[in-house]
Amino acid sequence: MYEREGVKEYWIVYPNEKWLVIYELNDQEKYVGSKHYTTADGFINSIIFPDFQLDLIKLFDYEILQNK
Repeated sequence: MYEREGVKEYWIVYPNEKWLVIYELNDQEKYVGSKHYTTADGFINSIIFPDFQLDLIKLFDYEILQNK
């Protein structure tokens, strides 16, 4: 459905495993998955919105931040 509608990018977040993957629509209109991003990656940027930056530590380790 996403390919058919031309969605350029989507993210799947695995909160229990604390990682996410970004799928990008390539020139052949097929999705290609990125590596698994974790808190070790720090920040990641959207492919289609380069000014959007996500802090993976804040996303996945919010319990740690609450105890600081």
